[in-house]
Amino acid sequence: MNGILGPGRPFHGTMILTEMPSLKNYGEGEPPKVIIHGGGPLSSVYSEPRHVKDVSVKHLDAPRYITEQLTNRVAQNEHFEMMRDVPLSLSHFLDNNETSVTQSATQYRYSTLNENSSPIDPAKFVVDHNDPSSEIELSLTTDSGDTLTFVIRRESGYGHDGIESGVQFQTLSVEFQLDGKLSQKEKQELDSLAIGLNRLANEYFSGGGVSLAKLGLDDMSGILELKLSIDDGRKPGLDLSMTETDQRRNIDVEFFGNHIELSVDKTGLTGSAEGTRRQAALAHYRQILREGLDRAQGSGDQKALLLDAFDMLYGLVDETVNQQELTAAESMMMSGLPDFFVHFEGRTVRQNTHPVRQDQVETVSLTLAQETVFKQDGSLNRQIDQRQIWELDAGYFEPLDHWDFVDFQNQNYQYYELSERAEIRTMTGLLDGDVYGTQSRTFESRFDAQEYRMGELVDWKTTTRSLHELRDFSARLRNLDDLNNKVLLAELVLDPTELSKLADVERVDQDESAISKVSVPQGTRQS
Repeated sequence: MNGILGPGRPFHGTMILTEMPSLKNYGEGEPPKVIIHGGGPLSSVYSEPRHVKDVSVKHLDAPRYITEQLTNRVAQNEHFEMMRDVPLSLSHFLDNNETSVTQSATQYRYSTLNENSSPIDPAKFVVDHNDPSSEIELSLTTDSGDTLTFVIRRESGYGHDGIESGVQFQTLSVEFQLDGKLSQKEKQELDSLAIGLNRLANEYFSGGGVSLAKLGLDDMSGILELKLSIDDGRKPGLDLSMTETDQRRNIDVEFFGNHIELSVDKTGLTGSAEGTRRQAALAHYRQILREGLDRAQGSGDQKALLLDAFDMLYGLVDETVNQQELTAAESMMMSGLPDFFVHFEGRTVRQNTHPVRQDQVETVSLTLAQETVFKQDGSLNRQIDQRQIWELDAGYFEPLDHWDFVDFQNQNYQYYELSERAEIRTMTGLLDGDVYGTQSRTFESRFDAQEYRMGELVDWKTTTRSLHELRDFSARLRNLDDLNNKVLLAELVLDPTELSKLADVERVDQDESAISKVSVPQGTRQS
């Protein structure tokens, strides 16, 4: 061996190993000794890293209750926990007559080996990577012209570079602005809205659907315009808007691929029908909306979303103003409701496990509407024309007979397409001074059932239904003293299910030439 290698001595030359050293066997009670030569005390060589959590707030003049709430919430790491109960701060702002509040709290989390490392400087912290953010945004205008905006935002990510590159941050912020002076009634309505918003947000951020009924908008009459957006950046969010005038209320909802449009004519013709009959008509329409989505194989969440939105019209039923004074006979021929329009577009994605095919999509489109037109020609002639319209289109998948699942990967399933059109048109009024009432009822539907095995269409059956009929109520209307002649609500409201039962039915088993022209409902993934 050339050269000597000792503690603290450099090695110069070549070291040649002449024999394999023997290794000593240590018993459990005799651990090996580790000797470190040089380098100072052990604490300067290695120490446990410090895990640092710093929380800073941006505005020192913000109200203490919101600062404490944000600081406490930002210390929670879970996404849902950070947003929980923060919407209730809107109630605090209203109760304390705040007009402008802005505050944010940020938690910085990092590890360091330097015991004397300086804390993060929030003013100089540079963001390099942001995770999807969460947000609740509410804006509204009251009927007295006051405007309010309320925003809650959660952001997270990492620092830019250098010593900040491993620093994780989470920020929770609130912005509130009120322009105007709220009346006591407006404060009470907005406080109820804050409670409803908190329930809705908690439901959404906990991973469930949304129950629009929690907002309580059907009971609110002091809001002219409202816009609400809730989003967590990871799944489709909720967008809701409502506008109200002396004539109409309009509602628009977008959630998870589903879109709803609703409107009601507050000054529309309602006649002199009592409130119980109007409520019965609304309950009937609510039921046929449910039945329509059942036939279209709509999901439970879709039904709940549509029915909650439809219920927002309930509070206006008894507040409508009649445009015309109607006779008892004319009122009896009307539904007793103001004109309305409901349209639902639903979309459900079904996962396809095949590596090159797109996920399958089920769709449903539903429209329910009522429209009333009044015409007057002198004192002896007038006409009231009320139309109720139903349209339903859907496409959905079901397993093959005796199968427990839909096999998208190998394309073994049944695919159904449904199309329905129904209308009731009621006309009543005076003709040369005599009361009259007539009604036309139509129903058309087509139902296609296609069976696919290993990607080939092997069977296709079509069922069609058709109904056209006329009814004359004139004789009954001229003798209303007889209770048996009174026109019942069930004879006037549109009911697609009942019309379908009365329709003529035709079933066709499509031949091979028709089958050969149908392509498999699939797709190709984008490369």
